[in-house]
Amino acid sequence: KYQDRVLFGTDLEATFSEERIAEFYHTHYRFLQTKDEYFDHPFPDFLGQWKVFGLGLDDDVLEKLYFKNTERILKIGLD
Repeated sequence: KYQDRVLFGTDLEATFSEERIAEFYHTHYRFLQTKDEYFDHPFPDFLGQWKVFGLGLDDDVLEKLYFKNTERILKIGLD
C-alpha cells in the first residue's frame, strides 16, 4: 500500500566493525526479501531482544525501496 513512500537506509554508527555491518545488512535484507519466520535480531544489546518475521516483499516493491523511490524523490539516476 505504501511502497512509494518508503526508502531503505540506516543510521549505523561508523564505529561498527565490517563484520557487524555485514550482519546488520544481511538481517535487514532477510527481513525484507524472505518469509523466514522467528529469527533473532542481530543487535539485542541496543535494540532489544526480539524475534523477526520476514515480509517476503515482491521484487518490484524491493526495487522501489532500495533504488527507485530515492531516485524519484532526489531526482537523481542511480543506474
